[in-house]
Amino acid sequence: ALLSVDLGSAAWFTSTQDIVDGMRYAIDVHAQHPAYFRLNGRPVFYFWYQGRYSMADWAAIRQQLDPDHNTIWIAEGAAPDALPVFDGLHMYTISWAQNVAGTLSQWSSTVHAREGLWASTVMPGWDNTYTQQSERYIRARGDGAFLRETFAAAAASSPDMIVITSW
Repeated sequence: ALLSVDLGSAAWFTSTQDIVDGMRYAIDVHAQHPAYFRLNGRPVFYFWYQGRYSMADWAAIRQQLDPDHNTIWIAEGAAPDALPVFDGLHMYTISWAQNVAGTLSQWSSTVHAREGLWASTVMPGWDNTYTQQSERYIRARGDGAFLRETFAAAAASSPDMIVITSW
């Protein structure tokens, strides 16, 4: 099992205290399950849209919940300044990249240079044309070609973890 904390669409996260309460429950209950995903014995939490709050807010949240970094927090996106408040980064989507292998390799180098964990992204394609997002586009699956391309690129990027995103 893996817990991804979605701060973008979760209406119940209206304050940093809501995040503290939700994460405390996730750490105390979900992360204690024997099937919960761990890296080197530490429970892993992936965050999406953490930019909704400042890094100062996140630092205060982390200090309240996990000052010794007994859990692993992975922030989403091109946000190297999230390190070291977060332990690593992942890209929710890599479908926008013209050169997937080059982009994943570059981000791996950036994250590792800051001593963070890199969770590389694999995905079968992308179609967000039915959403309200401002940048809507399709990245064709190509009968599995894009999945194979992203998997090969992710594996070659020296990842600490691989994330599979499906859309």
